[in-house]
Amino acid sequence: SAAVYIMGDSDLTHTLLEKFKWGHTFFALNKNLLQDYSKAQSEYEILEICHEYGLPNSQFM
Repeated sequence: SAAVYIMGDSDLTHTLLEKFKWGHTFFALNKNLLQDYSKAQSEYEILEICHEYGLPNSQFM
């Protein structure tokens, strides 16, 4: 569902997450990160987002 959201289909994201008890919580916890990822235009911007959130980015190197 995260990938679906990042690709721009928030309606389908919510439909998928509704199937799980924790779906709403998943989206609430990750909303800002998912929004930032969805706005990224390049690998460099993805790396910047990872850095901002303190996430490991070694898989991009």
